[in-house]
Amino acid sequence: MTENNRKKPLELKFDPNTIDDLGAKLYSTLPPIISELIANGYDAGADKIYIDFNDSNSKNKTITIRDNGGGMSYDQINDNYLFVGRKRRENKETHDPIFKRPVMGKKGIGKLSFFGITDLAEITTIQSGQKITFEMDRKEIRRAKKYFPKKEIKSTKEENGTIVKLNKIKRGASFNFLGLKNNIANYFIFDRNFHVFAKYNDGRYEEITNNTRFQQLSIQFGWKFPDKKYPYKKKIRGMIFTTLKPITKKLRGVALLSRKKLVNLPELFPIDSSSYFYEYLTGYLEIDFIDDLSDDVISTDRKTLNWGNPKLSDFEKWLEGTIRKMEQDWRRLWKEAKIKSIKANPQIKEKEETIRTNKEKKKFNKSIDSLAEASIDPDSATDVMNKTTDRYPDFHNKNLSSELEKLTFEYYERGEYYDAVFNGVKRYITKIRDKISKQDGDDEQVVITAFKTDSPTLNIVRKYESYKNSLTGAKITDKTKETISRGNMLLSQAMLAAFRNPLGHQEHEDLEKSKIYTAEDCLDALGLLSHLFRRLDNSEPS
Repeated sequence: MTENNRKKPLELKFDPNTIDDLGAKLYSTLPPIISELIANGYDAGADKIYIDFNDSNSKNKTITIRDNGGGMSYDQINDNYLFVGRKRRENKETHDPIFKRPVMGKKGIGKLSFFGITDLAEITTIQSGQKITFEMDRKEIRRAKKYFPKKEIKSTKEENGTIVKLNKIKRGASFNFLGLKNNIANYFIFDRNFHVFAKYNDGRYEEITNNTRFQQLSIQFGWKFPDKKYPYKKKIRGMIFTTLKPITKKLRGVALLSRKKLVNLPELFPIDSSSYFYEYLTGYLEIDFIDDLSDDVISTDRKTLNWGNPKLSDFEKWLEGTIRKMEQDWRRLWKEAKIKSIKANPQIKEKEETIRTNKEKKKFNKSIDSLAEASIDPDSATDVMNKTTDRYPDFHNKNLSSELEKLTFEYYERGEYYDAVFNGVKRYITKIRDKISKQDGDDEQVVITAFKTDSPTLNIVRKYESYKNSLTGAKITDKTKETISRGNMLLSQAMLAAFRNPLGHQEHEDLEKSKIYTAEDCLDALGLLSHLFRRLDNSEPS
């Protein structure tokens, strides 16, 4: 540095209103401000950045950010750092000076972010044995048309790097150290050449890692990108997770990062979905191609992308489509996990071992499937399964036709035994009418037409006419067919007489409440009615 440089003042050139517009008004909370200062260290070539949060003095809370980057020379401070809005990428400074990583900074205004929480910052930077300290005083800047920071220049043997100390933080409450660590983690992707450490007051430094953002979550399923199942024409990296329990709204959704820094806060894609799947969804994707677009689609505060830009339409469609497909995957995986959890219960295992028939097995699995699809946790589902599988064993063991069982169970469950059979008979008559295409006439006449001995409309035994005894050669005789058909007709008429016709002589309420039809009566009648259902389902036109 020449002697002239020592005499030449440092100078910040600006419109005073710019300081508020790009600092205090644009940044007002700690996480985005800290993230901007971390990004500055990264762009200076730092691989280690240290953050000290100190509120031991309630009258002067401070935050200090220290990095081991390349530091700044006097001319770099004056020409670059104090040049508000200087876009380094347009000056061909596209990579950091040490690791040659693509820089995070783009607009040249992040350096003012700290004015959102303080009026006074002290910056110390060391490069090649020269230590320069200067102040940024917001109140002084606002009063001046040109601002000349106070400075001090010394020789030093200290390593290169920069320290930014924010004094008198405008904050009433104490620092939420755990919350700050988690929030900072949400802003970056860390790697072997990018480490961030933080400490609170006199505590020890704790490293903030990629796992910090998810350390309080119970991950259940995950998708790692790139993924052949969800291909995209440009390179995408990252992880998307679903959790065992619903997560806080702050983490809910997929965060997007470019060049290892946040460009879009966690968001649900599509945002109009009401599925509870989105209550469990979190993760991040690195989309570095965003920074290479000719249009600047990253908002100044880096909270969201400009989704209205046509150059993002293909990616937006891919993102929405991918998340929708993941929802389908998740529903399948979630159901399988719940089924596995339910079946792992010792009582359920014991019950499964007692199953003897395929129908019982099918019914058992159907019950578990229904519980697995319910919006309850597996432990609760197990409790429900224990209750429901043992509560109505007589009904479930009747081996009723599936249609009749589905129709009548709710009535049986409520103790409405007459209604259970009444509605079963009603459905049976409706099925006969549909099968013989006869909608007129009373119910008894419909039964007679369908099954009368001479010229019945339906043949309920034709399916068995091919039978022939292998030893005697005997076949099903015409008399046997006639008898079975007549018996079917008489049994159908009996069901009408016992469960439909009483309504012509007694109020429905009295038939139900009198308990003249008991649970045993209901089950016996349903067994007979199930036989009629099956005969009807197997019948053919005569």
